Amino acid sequence: LCIVMSVSVEGVFDVLSRAASQSLELLKPAEQQLKEWETYPGFYSSLFAVYSNATLPLNVRFLAVLYIKNGVDRYWRKTAKNALQESEKAVLRTRLTDSINEPHNQLATQLAVLIARIARLDCPHHWPQLLPNLLDGVRSDQSLSQQRALLMLKHVVASLASKRLVDSRKIFRELTSSIFEFILKLWMLQLEQVHVAAHGEDSGALMLSLDKSKLAAKVLRLLFLYGFQSYDCEEAKAFFRLVVDKTPVFLHLRVQLANRSRELAEKTALLFIKVMIECQEISPLDFLPFLKESLEYVTHYVIEQRSSSLLFERFVVHCFVLMKNVLKCDKYRPPREKDEVAPSDSRILDAYKVKMSFFSYETLVTLCQTVVSHYFPLTREELDEWQSDPESFAYQEAGDAWKYSLRPCVEVVFMSLVSEFRLALCSSIVEMVNQVQGKLNPADTQSVLLKDAVYNAAGLVSFDLFDDIDFDKWFTTHLVAEVSERDARLNVLRRRVLLLMGQWVGVKMAVDLRPALYETLLNCMAPGEDLVIRLTASRTLQDAVDEFNFRTEQFFPFLEQTCRFLFQLLYEVEECETKMYVLQAFSLVIERVGPEIQPHASSLIQYLPELWQQSADHNLLQCAIATTLKYLVQALAALSVSVHPLVIPIIQYGTNLQQEAHVYLLEDSLELWHVTLICSPHLSGELLHIFANMSELLELGTENLRVCLKIIESYVLLGAAQLMQLYGDVLVPSLSSLLRNVKPEAIAMIMQVVDSVLLSLPEDGPTLLKPLLMTVFQNMLQDEDYPPVINTYLSVWAQLLLQNANFFSGFLSELATQLQQQDTQLFNSYLDLWIDKLDTMNQPQQRKLTALALCSLLTSGISGVTERFAAIMEVCNVVLHEVHRCDEEGHVSDSLVTTSVHHVGIDSDEDEEDTAEDTRKRALRLRDPVHAVVLRDLVARKLQELHSAVGDTHFQSLMDSVDAETKQQLQAFLDA
Repeated sequence: LCIVMSVSVEGVFDVLSRAASQSLELLKPAEQQLKEWETYPGFYSSLFAVYSNATLPLNVRFLAVLYIKNGVDRYWRKTAKNALQESEKAVLRTRLTDSINEPHNQLATQLAVLIARIARLDCPHHWPQLLPNLLDGVRSDQSLSQQRALLMLKHVVASLASKRLVDSRKIFRELTSSIFEFILKLWMLQLEQVHVAAHGEDSGALMLSLDKSKLAAKVLRLLFLYGFQSYDCEEAKAFFRLVVDKTPVFLHLRVQLANRSRELAEKTALLFIKVMIECQEISPLDFLPFLKESLEYVTHYVIEQRSSSLLFERFVVHCFVLMKNVLKCDKYRPPREKDEVAPSDSRILDAYKVKMSFFSYETLVTLCQTVVSHYFPLTREELDEWQSDPESFAYQEAGDAWKYSLRPCVEVVFMSLVSEFRLALCSSIVEMVNQVQGKLNPADTQSVLLKDAVYNAAGLVSFDLFDDIDFDKWFTTHLVAEVSERDARLNVLRRRVLLLMGQWVGVKMAVDLRPALYETLLNCMAPGEDLVIRLTASRTLQDAVDEFNFRTEQFFPFLEQTCRFLFQLLYEVEECETKMYVLQAFSLVIERVGPEIQPHASSLIQYLPELWQQSADHNLLQCAIATTLKYLVQALAALSVSVHPLVIPIIQYGTNLQQEAHVYLLEDSLELWHVTLICSPHLSGELLHIFANMSELLELGTENLRVCLKIIESYVLLGAAQLMQLYGDVLVPSLSSLLRNVKPEAIAMIMQVVDSVLLSLPEDGPTLLKPLLMTVFQNMLQDEDYPPVINTYLSVWAQLLLQNANFFSGFLSELATQLQQQDTQLFNSYLDLWIDKLDTMNQPQQRKLTALALCSLLTSGISGVTERFAAIMEVCNVVLHEVHRCDEEGHVSDSLVTTSVHHVGIDSDEDEEDTAEDTRKRALRLRDPVHAVVLRDLVARKLQELHSAVGDTHFQSLMDSVDAETKQQLQAFLDA
């Protein structure tokens, strides 16, 4: 009782009033109090009482509804922690049902959303009276009551339609069958009321009629889309027929009306075409009864009525979206190959026939010509944007915008048409191209725009026109001359020619024409040219450089001018987004030419710090700067030290998880970090300092873990001693914890780091890595991991044994104590596992390392080694056969041993020059016993030492335990 009293209506109203205040001193404590009351019995009833009191301030009532809505999300379900009591839920349901006639629009909308959220959980089983009450409201003679009931019914139906379980879908279909006919008749009556009100003078009545009509149509849309198992029924067909018939009515109303009424008419017209789009997307085969009529509907408006003042852009866009969806729908295609399985649903073939019947040759040509001549030419608004905002005009990216913007949408539809009906349309496109060839009168704007549109068509479908257009001839005889025109009135065409070159260069352009292309592009990028032309030329240059047949030697003569023009363009443009695009082109050039950029990069290097400061609020530009620096560092190689004052702070900023920008910058910053280490000749204090960010990055454990482990290995190669001295206490536990929950590939990379530390610091490395080695050997003994993982563990054990045998002995004793085992027992377990796993090792280096380590144990005097002498000899014999080669003169050599740093194999690109890190890797590998020790010599020496240590008799008995064939082959190796 005390709890209920503590959330009285008066108390809740007081706290809500303070929560609605603009003062933080009042707001924060009030929010905290409301949060505390969320789980108190009676709290939501008190909130509803506050909402229901129409005399209270509107903002307080609105806040009360919001808190009820949030509480429903958290506590309405029976299984929720601190769930609402059933008695309170019953009271709320009753009061909500009685609150249909809310006069305030915003409150009514929030109330409708609240009712819908409860209905999704409780209707119809726990709230059977909701839908009957709403339908009674819909039948009301009072306009406001009817409008509010329709609003709430729309939200409730939308909520129920979103449920996907089988039982829920069945209930929704039952609901549809019971109310669809009634709502359809109601909508038809409302359409008549709209017609009457449109010819009257009562604007308020017209708006209310339009709103009710729109709400009823939305309810019907949801019932139509999700409530029918098949559209082959009279109710569905009647609704679709009305949608088609009433579209022109609302298009006319939109033109006649103004303000809010115009907006409602426009939304209703859009709703009609959206019904068709969604129906086709959700159930393409069930849409079959409406397929032909929908295509006729679309072409009527976008072709026959294309110049009508009734149309508006969003409606035309939706028409084209529907056409594109039909063109590319897989359900409307039969099997193309003879061996493909025939469709199990006969409707697929029926739909294909309808589609092919509609898109006759005459229809296709008309569509193609209309799209090119009517929709492709630049509009007055676009030409004005060219002059007022050239940067935005030059870089209009389509992406998913094709569904919402007319130009990209029409272009996508055009490409879909040509892709589906290439044989029918390519000849028509080629004919249009031929018709517009020849010199233009710059004063004839319409001819310029038409030619621009035709060239746009030829560029969009360049792949489809591969066999129909000789682009090399077109380029040399027409395009170069057209893009070289200096009349400003022809800039529209010049821009299009530049785009056309970019679209064709990767499709069909002779390699020997590339220099002419580069020269043409650079002429258009020169300072003094129109900014849109310069930006378009830089974009096409990027396409040309990024092309598969790009030849660096062809590009070298133009490199200096390219860098100069790109830098000038980068410096002159003002928008961060434009700078990003230009910088991307610059980055690509740097990437493709590599070290040749060094003489031309000084201006860019000097400007990048200023650009970084300008990009503080533009994360994507910062990403582009980081990418550019990555390629610059790669190109500068050892000289990249000169850009460290810029690069290192950017790395530190982009990899600091405390900075909000890391969400955007992390991936690019990590790549820059890695490349900087690869190219650095030494480990500076600044580079060492930023390693402090690595601990949190490892804890993050995302898809960036791979590059993080590569960065750690690069640090080890640069300066293992400094790294482990400063960060070993943090790094080793982090790597140890990673071993428990990462994939085998990551474990192999961690073991590579361990191997590099052991080779770099044979004396101190094992001690520094002890916690990690403990984890490794415990995991290895469990033998539960993937075999390649166990093999990497065994390789580390072998390396540890060969690098620091004294540490290994003490470490094994300590591990045995920790595992409560005898030293000998633990050692023998490892030996057996080691010998047993040899056959699962597929890398010669791993197999030789195993043989070297086992062989080194022969003189240890350990009984377990003596007992396994025959098995160890078998291992050595097998590996000797694998790694030793005999030349033509009969000399035997170990194929893995090398004395030159240049002969050590590492993972690197054969086509690229060695980096500073490649040199460090090779130098480190020379310390690896695999590359430094001849296995045959070690076997011979260890056998001789064993012989001397145990005497003739014992040694002979050991040799007698070896298989005769193995012994014979070993002797042949030792005598060679």
